[in-house]
Amino acid sequence: MTLNRREMLRLGGLGAAGAILSTSASSQVLPSILTSPRAARDPLAPIVPSQTPVQAPTLGVPAGIDPELFARAKPRVVVVSNDHSGFFRGIMREARRYRHRLVYTQHASIGRHFPPLDFDLSMLDGTQAYLRYRESGKPRGSIVISGRLRTRGSAEPRPAAAALRVGLATNLDDALLEWVPVFYRARRHFSDVVLRCHPAETRRLGWAMLCRIFGVRMDGGTLEGFLQGCSVLISGLSGIILDAAVHGVPALIKMSSLRHSDEMTDYYGYEKFGLCRRIRDARALSELITTAAATPVDFECVGAFEAGLVQEPAQEKRRLLELYVRSLDEGRSFAAALRDQYVPIEHDGVTLFATPAYAALNAKHGWLRGDDA
Repeated sequence: MTLNRREMLRLGGLGAAGAILSTSASSQVLPSILTSPRAARDPLAPIVPSQTPVQAPTLGVPAGIDPELFARAKPRVVVVSNDHSGFFRGIMREARRYRHRLVYTQHASIGRHFPPLDFDLSMLDGTQAYLRYRESGKPRGSIVISGRLRTRGSAEPRPAAAALRVGLATNLDDALLEWVPVFYRARRHFSDVVLRCHPAETRRLGWAMLCRIFGVRMDGGTLEGFLQGCSVLISGLSGIILDAAVHGVPALIKMSSLRHSDEMTDYYGYEKFGLCRRIRDARALSELITTAAATPVDFECVGAFEAGLVQEPAQEKRRLLELYVRSLDEGRSFAAALRDQYVPIEHDGVTLFATPAYAALNAKHGWLRGDDA
């Protein structure tokens, strides 16, 4: 069962064994064992939304959450794909209050100062996510590098394009005036330049005016279609840099002046792990673009963010959840079960688990060097 926010607010009278709070992509890999009926009720009976008005917020129940949600659903395991927004933090607090087990599946790149991992099981995309979380404090519970769902075959070598196309991608903290030199120099040296704004962008009219002034096209298609057509990507600090790397597109990053501190510049670690190069002088943009276009993406570096390049994320997540539920049924230590099927990696007083393929990739690049490494 996948619940969106509106359903969470209205849900009542559900007798399922698991409340799955996740993105649709993540929920595709969740086994039916989490949603098998537990309560004594007709499984074909309709789910009737609660008619009880949402109560005013109290210290015990987060605002906007049905106070009877967990009492009615009686979930065995609660799976979340967000660990930092207020709504999901409220869900997590209520789940703990009812002593339900919490499982976390990562849904996006992890930056600095995220809350420490505090779950019975955390399924992370790659080494980078663990390292960022570790900066915030020692994690609780089991940690497994599972990877995330990715487009199959997107990390294959790209064929040479007949003409070089420069893709521009802007984020919400990118100032229009700061991008004028990029528009000007990219269009001056290259004939095919296309802009894709962040999906939540509210200044599209301003960006459209810049495009018209400099002769840049605006993209209105899918992300995958946009990246497949790009020879090089120039982006603000955004997850599209990782998407570009997975699709084999070299990336340059245009840092916003708002991100002037060391804490905020390489927020996701894209530069540290070699996914992009920073533009420090727009006057050298033509040379940077030409050099980037001739430099293939090192997919093993992408592996620091996405274990899905060397394993099947959907298969691993299903396997992990089934193993976790089976350990609960049998009263067996989940950590012991993980050691039987995964490779333990010791780092800074923490044990995390990975498949043999990903553990080998990690050892080759030395991404985790700790007191036991």
